[in-house]
Amino acid sequence: MSKTRPWFFAAVFGAVLLAGLLAGCRSREWYEERAVARAREFLLENSPELTTEQRAFVRYNLPVLLVEGIFGGGGSAVSDASQICPTWVIPGCEEAYLVFGVSDIRMQSWYPNRLIRKRFPTDDKTFFTAVNAARKYVQNGMYYDISAHEFNCTRFQMPQLRRTDFEFSLNPDGKADAAAIEKRKKLTQFSLVWTPSEETNSVAVYGLAAKSDLTGFTVYGGGVMSPEYLKKHTLEVLPQRGVSAGKQ
Repeated sequence: MSKTRPWFFAAVFGAVLLAGLLAGCRSREWYEERAVARAREFLLENSPELTTEQRAFVRYNLPVLLVEGIFGGGGSAVSDASQICPTWVIPGCEEAYLVFGVSDIRMQSWYPNRLIRKRFPTDDKTFFTAVNAARKYVQNGMYYDISAHEFNCTRFQMPQLRRTDFEFSLNPDGKADAAAIEKRKKLTQFSLVWTPSEETNSVAVYGLAAKSDLTGFTVYGGGVMSPEYLKKHTLEVLPQRGVSAGKQ
């Protein structure tokens, strides 16, 4: 009979312990990605009417998160439980697809409850697309520059829309020709702004679009800005856009 060496048990125990520690220390992004994967699977299983191209859009595009406190009111980044609806605005569909569920803001315990097809005004749908682009920029380019609270605000609250005049390059990658640059000069600069509270700095993402409904909005930059700096570069504060998940 062969003898099992002591180091083998130590290695196995260490691996099990490490796995347990990792399972208990997941990041908020990990829980969010898992929740979105559940929402995506639930939507595809319950939407046989979608075409192959539309199903591919759901598979390969992140949703907008629409949030409202469980007891009503606007979405909150600090409430214990919220209605959170991963929402896909699918090309060719008149209605947006919302997957309803309830969870804390980490989405640690989020599971799909039901699928809601809801028709939003066109302005809201284009706004959601712009918000998603801005949120991606924050997540990929500003993650280490903002606090957890600021990050949660950008993920779970709708931003304020402003016309701004920040200075930035119209040819950041150096690939645009003169005609493209001239075309960009004719566009309007807009900023999507999240402010955790009135006393704190804001997270702002700026870019260009042809119209105030943000059709074709392209992100050019962003940062954490003081109230004074943001006010200095604000030309106009536009009416609040977008909606929370609401009670369905």
